Amino acid sequence: MPKASGYEASTAPKATTDDYGRFVFDNLKPGAYTLILDAVVTQYQLDEAETGDTILVEVKADEIVELGELRYPSLPIPGFQ
Repeated sequence: MPKASGYEASTAPKATTDDYGRFVFDNLKPGAYTLILDAVVTQYQLDEAETGDTILVEVKADEIVELGELRYPSLPIPGFQ
């Protein structure tokens, strides 16, 4: 399973969280995606909190992918403790 990925900030799909941390990506093209938290000053690829495995999401045409609740005791980003 991949441990690193990258993205072009100007063209990457984006979502923002609501007051409860929920987010939705609309109209993604089919393909494999990882989640990257972009905190203005740095970016952090989100892994499974318990296993450390990369979160790899396979998106298929006309399908909704529910990731469930992602909880992290802390993140190595200033201000996200």
